[in-house]
Amino acid sequence: MKAIEILAESSLARLYSKIQNHSVGAITAFRGDFSTEVNKQRNRKLASYLGNRGYELTVIAGGYIENPGTPEEKEVSEETFFVVNPTKGDDNGKLESDLVDLGELYDQDSILSYRFGDKPTYIGTTHRESADPAFGQRYALTATEWGNPKGPYFSRVRGRKFAFKECRTWAAPLTNNGKTTRYISAQQVEKQLNELRSHR
Repeated sequence: MKAIEILAESSLARLYSKIQNHSVGAITAFRGDFSTEVNKQRNRKLASYLGNRGYELTVIAGGYIENPGTPEEKEVSEETFFVVNPTKGDDNGKLESDLVDLGELYDQDSILSYRFGDKPTYIGTTHRESADPAFGQRYALTATEWGNPKGPYFSRVRGRKFAFKECRTWAAPLTNNGKTTRYISAQQVEKQLNELRSHR
């Protein structure tokens, strides 16, 4: 895996070109009530599943402002996947459907879906009563803002800031052991998803 690189103009241009030609999205398995190590394990499984499905991944340091407008306001960072369906043009919602299922499985407040030709949209994926957006609710952004490459990238949803600050390439394992581990992890996630879908 390449070292983390601060988002330079070239990095922003690369991500932006994907948005222009593909359906893309963003998701993480991180949860604030888990330790860093547990979160990293969850994200490794998530990456294995997404990679096994044929999606292209870029690891970004996603951020958001916690407790906005209060003395406890702080920026929180978490490892997030910028996910690209390599099929050009509209994918008939395939990536969005996968991300929504995974967001529910990993109890995420929301996932970001940016279908080709549509607007970037946050979709609620948790059943927690305090969640905003609520499960299944959609907030479409009217515009995307690619900020100063020297600073964070922020988009605003209902007054909250979300940041993409750093990125690195996610590489599929090259060794046989690594490939086997990824396959096993992907199968475990697939089993969990099937159980989730069967209880709907």
